[in-house]
Amino acid sequence: MNSRKDFHDSFSYQFSFWFLVASFIMIFIGFAIPDLYFLSYIGIGLLIVFMLIKFLKNAIELDR
Repeated sequence: MNSRKDFHDSFSYQFSFWFLVASFIMIFIGFAIPDLYFLSYIGIGLLIVFMLIKFLKNAIELDR
């Protein structure tokens, strides 16, 4: 019925999925190749930011 909301939800889930996949790939590459160790730090940082955004989004939605 509400195609705009359905599109937003599917885009949000797809974005979340690929964001997490990219973070884990960066962490894996950072641990596998010693010269690219900084990628693991970036990947871990992205995971922390992702979790904070999800937490704050859920907290705001529950507050409504």
